[in-house]
Amino acid sequence: MAEKPAYLGFDIGGSFVKYGIIDEGGSVVFSSRALTVLDRGAPSLLTVLKRATNQMIEYCSARNMQPRAIGIGSPGTVDARTGTVTGQSPHLPGWVDVELHTPFSPFGLPVAVDNDANCSAFAEFKFGAARGCRDAVAITLGTGIGSGIILGGKLFHGSHYAGAELGHVSIHADGPVCGCGNRGCLELYASAGAILSRAAKIARFYPGSPLAEIDFTARGDTPLAGVFKAARDGDKATIELLNAVAFDLAVGLAGMINAFDPEVLIIGGGVIDAEPGYVTTVARATAQLTFKSATRKLRIRRARLGNMAGFIGAAALGAELSRAG
Repeated sequence: MAEKPAYLGFDIGGSFVKYGIIDEGGSVVFSSRALTVLDRGAPSLLTVLKRATNQMIEYCSARNMQPRAIGIGSPGTVDARTGTVTGQSPHLPGWVDVELHTPFSPFGLPVAVDNDANCSAFAEFKFGAARGCRDAVAITLGTGIGSGIILGGKLFHGSHYAGAELGHVSIHADGPVCGCGNRGCLELYASAGAILSRAAKIARFYPGSPLAEIDFTARGDTPLAGVFKAARDGDKATIELLNAVAFDLAVGLAGMINAFDPEVLIIGGGVIDAEPGYVTTVARATAQLTFKSATRKLRIRRARLGNMAGFIGAAALGAELSRAG
């Protein structure tokens, strides 16, 4: 029996590395995660990635599957031609000037490397909410804000592979300093981290608020879920907060829409996982700030692939590389 093609993908995050295997149709046949380890610099994280690669290759071997390529989605600025992380992300300090082709050469597989948000956007384009579209903008509202752009059916990188960084577009020139060094970046106002920071401030000033019952030091999805529950329960301060966040986000999105005129805008990440209906709130705010000709037929959709989109897109880029070679 002929071996079935398989494509391995990684999504490197600040806390975890998510990884998995997809088949020719983009279905996930295996997924897992490992702690992101940078205690000894880049070599320690490379060890995590290579160990996971061996695990996936063994998985394929036991199931009559043939690995054809590896795809890696990394935070920061990534030169997709050379496979090098040329600029670090504020959420993964120390992960920079790392070339990712050579360490994986012993596996004998083509290796595609790209920015993690680009990988998520590519996954939605190939298999998710933007399937069948030629022009799309995808944003991920997590600890920060990631974004990717598809133009004419291809990922947009920019001249220096530093394009599509919506989270680091300044919407307030005199705002606070971001981890990237800029001031007033969008992710300081509209990411999951921003929502929690703004909600925690309300909780401190208004002890009687339902937000004061939330443990903002807790890890995981609980604090964000608590904020949206307070809004659903009718707390006016929380509703005003989320509407203000939606407007700030819309300021950034309007620039992307007016510049690129996409067929579809995809919104995903932890914020939308916590409250899918927030997409509608953001869509209403965005419509107020964009050219009517750009939004008349624009579809604003929730991302479909969830937290697996990053490694799915990375694996899909690997698949394209293997077919081209």
